[in-house]
Amino acid sequence: MKKIFLSMCFLMTAFIGFAQTGTITLSPVSFTAEDEVTITVDVSGTGMAGENESYIWIWANANASGYPSKDGIYNTAWTNSPAGAKMTKIATNKFQYKFVATAMFLLAPAQLKHFQFLCKAQNGSKQTQDCTPQAFDPLVFVPTLTRVFPNKVGQDDAVTIYFNQPLATVEAEKRMVPGNFIISVYDVNGNQVGGGEQTVALTDEGNGIFSYTFIPTQRFSIPASLKLGKFRFRVKGTGRDANGLPVNVETANTDKNFDL
Repeated sequence: MKKIFLSMCFLMTAFIGFAQTGTITLSPVSFTAEDEVTITVDVSGTGMAGENESYIWIWANANASGYPSKDGIYNTAWTNSPAGAKMTKIATNKFQYKFVATAMFLLAPAQLKHFQFLCKAQNGSKQTQDCTPQAFDPLVFVPTLTRVFPNKVGQDDAVTIYFNQPLATVEAEKRMVPGNFIISVYDVNGNQVGGGEQTVALTDEGNGIFSYTFIPTQRFSIPASLKLGKFRFRVKGTGRDANGLPVNVETANTDKNFDL
């Protein structure tokens, strides 16, 4: 990573870390790659002391064997950091930044071991030192009948929905042949928007697991100014009644709120 001034930092995720040249706090103190993390940095005593603006430069998995090394999505140009990298000034020499690792690095949770960052001037003329690697807690995966990946998702993010048929408890759902997902989106007031329900073909992942991947604002007709609150999905398939005649079968709806 780029270094101009050797000025900072000592960082510990378990508590606030104090150093001669700066203070960094992570909240929560323990987090997975799907959790929102708030970074608070006091740049007093560093090359960024006295600056009115600070921009984050963040990366994942540096020197982590078996993991892909990845820059954050806003690490675009060292000499011209974009607005998305700008930190919020909360006091003199004190800045804050929030991110979710899966969205920041566009990697699955299992591909993320740790992250590092530094604070810099927008044009790269000043900076702090690289902080030490900060590890993500592993996710504990509990299979469920329906699931959304990633767990935290925004309306402009790629999202995958799953139906795990072997976990079905309703007899009709156990026996049906899944064919489609039926998806709909709602604004923050709970009104259905985007032109109504859409029926999409599901993908058979094997072992009774079915999926579909989409970007909500691209799948549906959503005005740029409209804020979505959630999406809803269910599975539609075919089965047989008591007389052996074909019938349509649908699961209950699953709602997922947007987090970002």
